[in-house]
Amino acid sequence: MRPLTSLPNPISPITIAFTTTCLLILFIFFFHQNPFSFSYSYSHSPLLIASPAMARSFVLWLHGLGDSGPANEPIKNLFTSPQFKNTRWSFPSAPHSPVSCNYGSVMPSWFDIYEIPITSESPRDEKGLLKAVENVHAKIDRR
Repeated sequence: MRPLTSLPNPISPITIAFTTTCLLILFIFFFHQNPFSFSYSYSHSPLLIASPAMARSFVLWLHGLGDSGPANEPIKNLFTSPQFKNTRWSFPSAPHSPVSCNYGSVMPSWFDIYEIPITSESPRDEKGLLKAVENVHAKIDRR
């Protein structure tokens, strides 16, 4: 087994999982405090459910680095419990931007990631993360 330091620096499944988890936690927290603060029409992110009057919950699914919202739509089929029967789903796509950990390659990314693996000493794109939160809030607020 090769040591971790000798591996190439491609898009890492760990980074994708980390990014998706962090953003999902941020939005779960946001909607837990204010669950009805979203609008029902989006110009660039499809919403998949019956009428808004029937919606009892809302899931905003943010994809990982290099992925797209529509590519993640099948994930809703894994949520089969009755609690998800009247759920409104949204799968927005991140804007394309250069990603430092992938040598500046332009790809869908909610914010910049400077290095993989991410450690406690890794540089942080706090400004970019806050901008991503603002952009997603804007998608939610659009009518």
